[in-house]
Amino acid sequence: MKIRMSIISAMLAALAGCGGGSTTLSSPVNGGQPTVTLNTPSPGAAQLSGHAYNVNPSTTKVVIYVLTNQWYVQPLVAAPFTNIASDGSWQSSTYPWQAIVVLLVNPSTYTPAATKITNPALDPGVLAYTSYPSAPVSVNFSGRTWGIKMTGNVASDQFQPGPNYWSADSSVVRVAADGLHLKITKINGNWQCGEVYLLQSLGYGTYTVQINSRLDQLDTNTVAAPLFIYADTSHELDNEYSGPGGLIPSPNNAQFVAQPYTVPGNLVRYRQPAASQLTSQMEWQPDHVTFRTWNGWSDNPTASDIIYQWTYTGSYIPQPGQESVHINLWLLNGQAPITGAGDEMVIQSFTFQGSSQLSSAVLDTFPNDDLQVSYTDLAGLRSLSADARGRQNFDPLLQTLGESMHPLGIEAAKDVDEVMLGWHDETMDPAKALGLVAGRFKPDEFRQYSGRAGLAIIPYKGADIYQLGSTGALGSLYFTLFGDSLLAFGQFNDVTAMIDSRAGRSPSLKASAEFAKWRGELDGTAAQWGVLTAKAARKSIEPWLPPGSQQELAAGYLGRSVQRVLYRVQGEDRGGATRIVLICDSSEDATGIAALSRLFQLGARWLAPPGGAGLLPAMVKLRVMPSGLRVEVELPGPNSSIFVAALLR
Repeated sequence: MKIRMSIISAMLAALAGCGGGSTTLSSPVNGGQPTVTLNTPSPGAAQLSGHAYNVNPSTTKVVIYVLTNQWYVQPLVAAPFTNIASDGSWQSSTYPWQAIVVLLVNPSTYTPAATKITNPALDPGVLAYTSYPSAPVSVNFSGRTWGIKMTGNVASDQFQPGPNYWSADSSVVRVAADGLHLKITKINGNWQCGEVYLLQSLGYGTYTVQINSRLDQLDTNTVAAPLFIYADTSHELDNEYSGPGGLIPSPNNAQFVAQPYTVPGNLVRYRQPAASQLTSQMEWQPDHVTFRTWNGWSDNPTASDIIYQWTYTGSYIPQPGQESVHINLWLLNGQAPITGAGDEMVIQSFTFQGSSQLSSAVLDTFPNDDLQVSYTDLAGLRSLSADARGRQNFDPLLQTLGESMHPLGIEAAKDVDEVMLGWHDETMDPAKALGLVAGRFKPDEFRQYSGRAGLAIIPYKGADIYQLGSTGALGSLYFTLFGDSLLAFGQFNDVTAMIDSRAGRSPSLKASAEFAKWRGELDGTAAQWGVLTAKAARKSIEPWLPPGSQQELAAGYLGRSVQRVLYRVQGEDRGGATRIVLICDSSEDATGIAALSRLFQLGARWLAPPGGAGLLPAMVKLRVMPSGLRVEVELPGPNSSIFVAALLR
């Protein structure tokens, strides 16, 4: 059975940040992908050399970083790029080092930093890399890729916090069946600490870790931070634990902090009781941060489970964009454990639930005649590991949108965080879509890029509308900006209607109490969600119903009885699940549709091939739950979005 996908379907490489690139020169190796090698250097070598394959030397350069207490670009900050010869060879000088990473980059899309705490091999825009000595640069945990903090191993190589030595050795950082393990370990005479970090900003939302360790039994010199959000030393949110008489004065052994901690009111301390399983959570919003921790791993703790809760509303709430999540285990002032044994911390899981700023803006911007919407949290999806991201369904329409933004100087994989699509009718035709995009835009540069690209700029009631012309599936497309964080697009009449709605000159979607209610129900529940009309859903479902009279009956019944279809697709980091809600005209209709769904499920049990893929095997796992006017259909587990893909083919 072939599944055709349209709205949530094919892999979106451009907006998910899974880029590739054409290559032209050097002998083909590694399947034709860009590759770089480093000739094994002698200890402390001042000259490095190697070879680049499957690249064009005129557009590709080598960038070298060496590691001591952090990563330093070589040979000079003022000259960070190393040329590649016509035969693919390269050579460069370097300063003292403990480890080396060599990158292949395109200078037009990659700007080397003078120094880096994070591993440069994981930077966006890196085409290929090699490192010496060989060591892991990342781990996959809870469906996301986490970089590993590293330093050299001589006295001057220690780095904050502590300062300490930091290692990627598997005895220090590893992922096992029970979660992420960080362990303070003595290697070659030095105590090594562990830290991992996410590669992208996740922004406002709720961050949760489940901990499987006795953080009330730490060594006096140990500090455990199972969750902290870090941009810089003055923009940081922490949950930290320490041993008795250590970082946190007795009788307390835990604290919540909004850095800088020296500011009165930016720190609270509490006593972590004996517990081998506990949860730490931060809800980060523009005007407050709520920290809380509780016994056990329940998603809905009772009042008696709560260990401590604190809401911070001070002046040091970070702005999103530059921050990332970190987890670490380290030694106070770099001092050895008093017990002589290094502590270990196990994080069973990490989850993030985004707080969409876009969906509320949509209510003020979309005209009141929008019948259907489809939301995608691209920033959240980009933060997933490549494997988990590959199992997520994307809308190819978004890929076309991302490509159309290039003439305006917008790099979708870096600048776009959220997209909401809308349709006035029930066809869901890409050429009739309008949308609102949240991200980081520069209005002045927008106009400059447009001028250089020869794009038409049309004034409209104090706003500028940019005409892109034909963009393939999207037809003739127009854009306008609302400040530096919102961009609207669509056909010309759609863009002018959004300008008028936002200015209050015509009714917006906010006037629809039902849409506001559905948006409130779905917002923040998943990286992808939407609201469809029954007619559009019915037309999509028809090819998948059993043949003959049942198909005709079911299609007619669905069309007559269902007002709206709500869907959401949870990411792999939250276990993976797809839920569809059918909102019916009456409870009797809901009961009938639930019974019909169970019949389809029963048929699928007979027809689904053992171990097969596709819609029929997926339907075997469905959970059908009628409640009042609603029928909720849930498919748990990885790859569950295949059901939505079939529904919205």
